[in-house]
Amino acid sequence: MDRAHWRKHAPDVLQLADEVLAYLRTTEGISPDLSLNYTQNYIGLWRARKHAEKPEKMPCNFMRFSLWHRRPSVDVLLPESGRYRAMIARAGLRPRYRRKWQRYRLVLTRHDAPAKAELLRALGREAYGRHPNRQAPPPRTQLELLSS
Repeated sequence: MDRAHWRKHAPDVLQLADEVLAYLRTTEGISPDLSLNYTQNYIGLWRARKHAEKPEKMPCNFMRFSLWHRRPSVDVLLPESGRYRAMIARAGLRPRYRRKWQRYRLVLTRHDAPAKAELLRALGREAYGRHPNRQAPPPRTQLELLSS
């Protein structure tokens, strides 16, 4: 599967994934070298892994994007917690937890993403910090901290 497949069959999911990826790349504590990984059933995340010989990509699916009952959704890999439930409910979304996969499912429209950007950043930061394939981003310099 590739981007063209998702553009043809689920353009709302693709747009949601692009927007959320842009939010994640600019979030403190998350590696900015994430990219989208297109599979048949969902759009996941890749993280560049830099070796001395050659760079490679490895899956880093702390968030993934798919259709759920014909609506775009984001699955966030987090343990079930009252804290996360409250964060999601305060943002005006219904917290659905998938115990089998240990993921919260957030059903969004493509127009919801900008309004829920802070929630998506916060949940993304939490999920990324718990993911085994994460890579800590390089420390930011004082100049970078002052300019952001």
